[in-house]
Amino acid sequence: MTLQNTFRSALAKDALRYVALKRTLGRSFENATSVLLNLDGFLLGLGKPPADLTPETFRQWSQALKSLSPNTRLARMRIVRSFCIYRRRVTPDCFVPDPSQFPKACPLLRPHIFSETEVARLLGHCDALPENPARSPLRWAGTRLAIVLLYTTGLRRGELFRLTPLDYDPRANTLLIRASKFHKSRLLPLPRRSSQGSGSTPESPLRGLSFRSRGRTLALESIQRRLCLHWRSPGNKPAPSVGPRWNQERRRPTTANSRLPAQFRR
Repeated sequence: MTLQNTFRSALAKDALRYVALKRTLGRSFENATSVLLNLDGFLLGLGKPPADLTPETFRQWSQALKSLSPNTRLARMRIVRSFCIYRRRVTPDCFVPDPSQFPKACPLLRPHIFSETEVARLLGHCDALPENPARSPLRWAGTRLAIVLLYTTGLRRGELFRLTPLDYDPRANTLLIRASKFHKSRLLPLPRRSSQGSGSTPESPLRGLSFRSRGRTLALESIQRRLCLHWRSPGNKPAPSVGPRWNQERRRPTTANSRLPAQFRR
């Protein structure tokens, strides 16, 4: 779907120029574009002709975000304000939101550092649960592999999800991380014990993540749900009572590689 077919409100012309400018500067600008598209659709739904962005329509759009966290609302409002500042270059009398009326940022949740014992419990759950060949024969094997890679390599969640079997070099024992942060690729050394303990063959240790179930690739959100399911099991849940997040599995590779728990090696 092209942007020309999605921006349809009174902001369409300026929004297209704004997104094109940001992408020309080398930014993917996907998150901000989705926010502007959401605002565009909201203004379009107010009636015909499509309403322009005014203090009243901005207030109504902000109220529609009440279900989101204050930090998320604040980030989206700042995106819209940056767009309005750009728009004012062409339309001097256009509305620009007052940042003093934005919600205050809340403190970020304190991250939980996973210990070797806690990671070993998660791996034990993966080993104990039976596979369902009819639905997803590599469901728990893929989850186990995701935990091992997150814990031992410090991969970001997007980097993990984009891995394919061809990204693993069995001779050099490395992973090729393609076009990650700042659009850079890199080679990541893989601990020997990590590849041996992934539950996959040495030639294709990433096969669990590339498995297709009923024509669909194994979803990142699916692995996230499984991690939460394991973590809510008795004896696993840390204080405070917040489910695990992907970034909490990230560790410095030098720290994780120096000492791997025995549960990583079957």
